[in-house]
Amino acid sequence: MTFTGTVREALKSDHSRLIAMAILLFVSLLAYWFATLFIIPGSNSADYAALVISSVISLIFWALILVMVFGIILRNAFLSFLGVLRRRMWARILLPSYLLVHLLVYGLVLERILVSIFGRPDYNVGQYVFVQPGGAFYPHTLFNALIQLTLNPSIILFLPPFYGIELTLFSFSSAIIISVLIVVHLERLSVCADTIRKAGGSVLYPLIGVVGGASCCISLPGIFLDFTPLASSILLVPLWVDVLNVLYYLLPVTVIALLALTLKQFDFLKATDEMN
Repeated sequence: MTFTGTVREALKSDHSRLIAMAILLFVSLLAYWFATLFIIPGSNSADYAALVISSVISLIFWALILVMVFGIILRNAFLSFLGVLRRRMWARILLPSYLLVHLLVYGLVLERILVSIFGRPDYNVGQYVFVQPGGAFYPHTLFNALIQLTLNPSIILFLPPFYGIELTLFSFSSAIIISVLIVVHLERLSVCADTIRKAGGSVLYPLIGVVGGASCCISLPGIFLDFTPLASSILLVPLWVDVLNVLYYLLPVTVIALLALTLKQFDFLKATDEMN
């Protein structure tokens, strides 16, 4: 078989896998929608079982997302990441460090900024962590079920005197993908440093994930709602709520797309450097 034929077969294989993964994701969405039909306001054994089942389905859904991203869409980047992780000690240190900063520190820093702007809230909290499963949602549509899949279950972390962070499966998954891409970018940056300087200094690309990726671990409407009446009144306007919710999802997805696209530039620079 020729090289062109091999590439064509590989593309067909990836296309088939994408279709299969899309079908599995849609089936998971339908299963989640059906399971949450049995969650109604109140507390009883049927509600508890539906909450557990819907949370398990949500975990499966996001596991499939990660498999699709790392196994098909960003497979080459993920293989490079595994290689860097084996060879470089700094990568094994950076990965958990970045995840910690991305998921926790960004949220605390933002809340501190909000306190300085809006003032201290009128309540204090203790230090505790709990898992919050998704509940009933209305109207019970597939689109709303998809939104719920990003939030169910959530890990709520409270730190005294009044700080709180909500971590969702969407924020965890986004953080993992961005972290992998950041490690690969830094490795490519070290390999292509001289060529990059000659090309005009694209060394700022890795910082995109550090700065822009912070959005996916912060529940902006929830934070603002805890502060002054002015902030609460702003969130009474549906347009502002929609804007904040869109940014919560759009910014990290945009960061992931930009980091994935710039990997191709690194590959081009590396090939150019080898030719020279």
